[in-house]
Parts: sequence; structure tokens; C-alpha cells
Amino acid sequence: MQQVSPSVIVDLVVQLLEHRLISYEVRIEVNRKRPLPQIPADPEQIKEVLVNLVVNACEAMKKGGQIVISEEETSERPTGKMVVIRVSDNGPGIPGPLVDKVLQPFFTTKEEGTGLGLSIASRIIEEHGGRLNLTSTEGMGTTFTITLPVRD
Repeated sequence: MQQVSPSVIVDLVVQLLEHRLISYEVRIEVNRKRPLPQIPADPEQIKEVLVNLVVNACEAMKKGGQIVISEEETSERPTGKMVVIRVSDNGPGIPGPLVDKVLQPFFTTKEEGTGLGLSIASRIIEEHGGRLNLTSTEGMGTTFTITLPVRD
């Protein structure tokens, strides 16, 4: 664990996946007012989560599309200051009955894949004291929301 701004990790992931985004014809946009504050985190694990979410979004959008990564700081009771990262796509969305299953281990809708990516991502965020949530509307896209605590 080290002190790191999640914004630095977001920028690294966008740079790292640049060629893949081009090959999938996916545009990516990062919305932030200012860089997120530093939090105690394992940057490699947070990078793994973000790469997983972005790659899944690319694969879901068969004929190109857009991914928007939004960052903000919030304050919640009783947890205090939190950083929030939303990864949204304008892909096909997840059918209603499957939304509750996609974070479970070994669940996949892909021809190839173990169904472990999102369950591991969820576990990593929980181990950092945060949570990974998703909302999806069939035909409209999916948003994964990562919430992580800011500890002074």
C-alpha cells in the first residue's frame, strides 16, 4: 500500500489501453475538475480493476462506442471523505436478470473467459475499504462505480 491519487492510475490506464481502444473504435473521455486526493492503495491492484472495467466495456460494444470515466470527491456519513470513479459506456447494457450475477465468481456471458474478472475487481475494491456497484439499462449502457475512502 502507498499514498497515490487514483487520478494518476486512471491516466495510466487510459495511456496503457490506447491501442486497444483504437482497435475497438472506442473513444474515451476523462471528466475531472481536479485530480483526486491521495488515498492509501495498491496502485497495481487499482490499475487491474480499471483495466478490467475498460476492457469489458470495449468488448461489450461490438461496433465502437464511448467510455466516460468521471471522478469526484464526496463526503458520506459515517464513512467521511470518499473518492468516486465512474466508468460508463454506451454499449448494449446488461439484461436486468443478469445485473445481480455479473459480480459473482465464474459468471460470464462471453465465449471465452473465466468469469472471474469482475468478482476479483469487486474483492480488490472491498479489500481497500471501498465498494464496487453497477447500474445498467439494457440498450443504453452500463456504469460501474468505484467508491474508496480517503484516510488522512
